[in-house]
Amino acid sequence: MTLIVGYIHSDSSIHIFADSAETIDSINKEKTDYNHETFNSFGEILHSDNDSITIESAQKIFNFNDTIIITFSGQVYEGDQVLRDLKFEIENYKGNNISNIISDYFLKRKPSLSEYIIGFREDNNPKIYYYRNKGGFLTKNGASILLGSGSQNELLSLPLVYTLEILNKSRTTSDNLSILLISIIQCCAINALTFKSGVGGFFNGAYINSKGVVQWAKDTSCSMYSSKHFEQGERFLINKFNRDNVTYITSPKIEKTAFFPNTFINKISPNEWVQKWSTELDNLNTNCICDYYSFICYDRRIVTLVNRNNDRFEKYLKIKPLNDNIMELIMSELLLKNLLSYSVDPLTNKEFINGFGVQLNYL
Repeated sequence: MTLIVGYIHSDSSIHIFADSAETIDSINKEKTDYNHETFNSFGEILHSDNDSITIESAQKIFNFNDTIIITFSGQVYEGDQVLRDLKFEIENYKGNNISNIISDYFLKRKPSLSEYIIGFREDNNPKIYYYRNKGGFLTKNGASILLGSGSQNELLSLPLVYTLEILNKSRTTSDNLSILLISIIQCCAINALTFKSGVGGFFNGAYINSKGVVQWAKDTSCSMYSSKHFEQGERFLINKFNRDNVTYITSPKIEKTAFFPNTFINKISPNEWVQKWSTELDNLNTNCICDYYSFICYDRRIVTLVNRNNDRFEKYLKIKPLNDNIMELIMSELLLKNLLSYSVDPLTNKEFINGFGVQLNYL
């Protein structure tokens, strides 16, 4: 399964979202030390067949010159080559219209094994170019495009389109919108398929603001929990940080890891990145200090988001250090009520189980 999304918000910010799943073909498979006991992000065993293996630790959003964001799904070899070509075209033909450079390239190249979403501003207007066998542009606020493959994409598309229509009418900030959509997509993905089938890994997002500058999704602590077995403590914490186009993740299964983009795109080497950021991020992770706290239910479609910059933050959530890397989240009655709420049919007083919506709570 893979899913990539492009969306233009009502404030003209351009958003791109992507999972972290990557399929490695048989050529590169032999060079990678994977075995049947290796696990993916949420604990599911790596999916493998005779020709490929799917892992969930790829950085699939790419930043060109802090002004263009690109994501792709499909064959990695072809996608990497397209990224190289586009980077060269854009950097060497700066006087040309970006729309023309991109559309002309895809018209000539015609990649057949991969799909693309590219966000940028041109003449101070938002634009998204998408390519799936043929290309097209989105320019209107509220416009969106979903690409990718896998059985659960059909299950994700309806709730996502419905949610985007609602959020486009809201006045929420781009940062809020980014975390809301990442949380909603992550929730839908986990509820759509079992862990054994793979859920696409960790979803991430970046956007271009009204000034044309790329911004990554803010630091987020995701508490994944079971509403059906909440009292038994079925929950786990995932922290996610974006720095210098690299995503740093901590989770129970993969512990700590950094998702690096291709070296020909990122200006900072892995060693330089570790020296620059490891101490700060380890401190933030240890003390669970994030901009947002997202509570995602994995057996019902419920998302509750708490903003640390909210004046009422401490009324909803308190973080109490117990010892190294172990924190206690003390939740208010209102927050707990939101975590365990779900849609009920007013006629039968029974839970909706076949709907496409997500119960979204923002505190």
